[in-house]
Amino acid sequence: MGCFLSFTGTITYKNAQPVQEAAAFAPLVRIFIQTDCPYLTPEPKRKVSPNEPALMIHTAEKLASLRNMLLEELAQAIYMNSRLFYKI
Repeated sequence: MGCFLSFTGTITYKNAQPVQEAAAFAPLVRIFIQTDCPYLTPEPKRKVSPNEPALMIHTAEKLASLRNMLLEELAQAIYMNSRLFYKI
């Protein structure tokens, strides 16, 4: 279908197994991460502070872990997806 999927801090939540499964299954060339600030703060900062862009590292780390890949590999893929999506 050509759509992209974006994952928020919810993938770090213990009760988010369906979202985690989708994140692990989604084609790498079609994924993004996002903050959804000030909501959906990722673990371990959930209920401690409002969400902010600096906390995206937790979302990225969880997504890389779910996909059994290095954080750097995930970052490169998301960068390339951004270039494709925004045509830059």
